[in-house]
Amino acid sequence: MYHTDFSTVGIRIMDNSQEYKIAELLTRLFEGAADDNETSYLKEWLSKDEGALEYYWDFVKDYTALKTKYESDINSESKSFSPDFYDQEIWAALAEVEKNAIDF
Repeated sequence: MYHTDFSTVGIRIMDNSQEYKIAELLTRLFEGAADDNETSYLKEWLSKDEGALEYYWDFVKDYTALKTKYESDINSESKSFSPDFYDQEIWAALAEVEKNAIDF
């Protein structure tokens, strides 16, 4: 069970262990591996922490960019580097992440 006192979790005062825990839970959520307890924790965090939504969207953008980069094979001869190609991949990856996003 996760600790649910959000009085000190604010983005401006979130310590490294709190940020690590939130990042780990968000990653599990986006990968479809978060359980009900973890999802409830994240929903509560989002509803009670004034900096949570901004942190959440920054995390979504970073996660999606890293996942897209990881999954892209820019050295492949079948793909030429094109900004338009990667823009489409990022939008597709964002849509995939949103399938597992929290409904709030």
